[in-house]
Amino acid sequence: MKIDKAIKQESIYLLIGVVILSAIMEAVFLICGAFDYTVILGNILGGGIAVLNFFLMGITLQKSLTDTEIKTAENRMKMSQSFRFLMLIIVAVIGGALPCFNIVAVVIPFFFPRVVMTIRGLKIKDSQKANTETSSESEKATTPSDKEGGDSE
Repeated sequence: MKIDKAIKQESIYLLIGVVILSAIMEAVFLICGAFDYTVILGNILGGGIAVLNFFLMGITLQKSLTDTEIKTAENRMKMSQSFRFLMLIIVAVIGGALPCFNIVAVVIPFFFPRVVMTIRGLKIKDSQKANTETSSESEKATTPSDKEGGDSE
């Protein structure tokens, strides 16, 4: 199966956002005086799994869109969601059980994809709004001259 270009692009965008938020999180740990190697390892584990979770969701969505029956697509999405949620729980348990991981640094990155995609959605919405306003302004600018030309005929 070939991975859709949109899934690749969004996953890369998400990866960049997770890396940025991870750096901010590590800076907060540093400022609070709680920074050590376990924060870095926890951050890598949690951030990596968060990106993987998003990527797997995209792959499942792509497969579901090719299903001919709605029930099959729904079942595929539900099954994927259950397995991905189980994956997050297992990683959180591993992060809490092994002393080489800071549990907080493992779990916090699970929420980064939501933050990144919310920011992405707001940016897209703003750019669409700006494009709509620009289109409206250009239509208004051409409309009077069109009317003037129509009146003189």
